[in-house]
Amino acid sequence: MEKTPDRENVIELLEKLGEPDDTQALAAARDLHGLISGSGLTWDDLLVPDGEASAGSDHYDDDDDDFDDSEEDESDFDDKIVSTEEAAADIKQIDQLLERKDISAALREELEGYKEDITEGDFTASDRQYLSALQKRLSGKSKSRGKDA
Repeated sequence: MEKTPDRENVIELLEKLGEPDDTQALAAARDLHGLISGSGLTWDDLLVPDGEASAGSDHYDDDDDDFDDSEEDESDFDDKIVSTEEAAADIKQIDQLLERKDISAALREELEGYKEDITEGDFTASDRQYLSALQKRLSGKSKSRGKDA
């Protein structure tokens, strides 16, 4: 599966793209490209399409009180394997996502990989959490992240 790049590193590199020194800006662009490419993700995977941006407004703000990412200790969460029997609902969720016409080929491949992980007994609780968050984001049911008033 893909490894999501560290959000803070991505933001730091994006901010450096505006450096007045072209050498620094180009170095940041190359570092950013390497970070994203090395993660196995594409820009299409990371960027929300126009129609979804207004529906979900997934703007993550570290100071946003509505978003609590500390519900689970990630170190404990990653290692817990979800049994094939427990993952029946996850397979249904994956199939629903695969029915969508608006997802990228890379995301389709990733979702198929999750189905394989389930059958091979390699599906983890963090995979389940990711699928749930993905489903919410794509359905527009995630909480609005924007605080612009």
